[in-house]
Amino acid sequence: MSCNLNCPCCDRGYLRLLRDCYFAPSRDEEYLSAEYRTAALMAMLLLWYMPSIRLLARTYDRQEIRNALLFRMTPYHLDRALEVFARQHELKSVPQLAEMIFATLLYDDVMTEIQYEHDEGGGA
Repeated sequence: MSCNLNCPCCDRGYLRLLRDCYFAPSRDEEYLSAEYRTAALMAMLLLWYMPSIRLLARTYDRQEIRNALLFRMTPYHLDRALEVFARQHELKSVPQLAEMIFATLLYDDVMTEIQYEHDEGGGA
């Protein structure tokens, strides 16, 4: 029987992944500041424990969120989300940052295209 990514073993594995991949000391220079690093960690933990998240008229349940975090996400997605977030928001809301991270994970190609059109095409 499958644990549906909802067991203590999965929790420990995710925490190890955060420590060894996203928040390893070798990546410290990737963060704008210690505050952004801490906020990113808090947002990643928040995502892991969220019962659901709603983006673009679709609700993702906990298993879908965890599956995406474990099997689709890379440090690039986190870095990209922090880059976009830093341009658009003051660092005050960890839940908003968590939403941006998940949106970047799912829709980064679309976000990149929109940003390119904005930067190169003179969009507003």
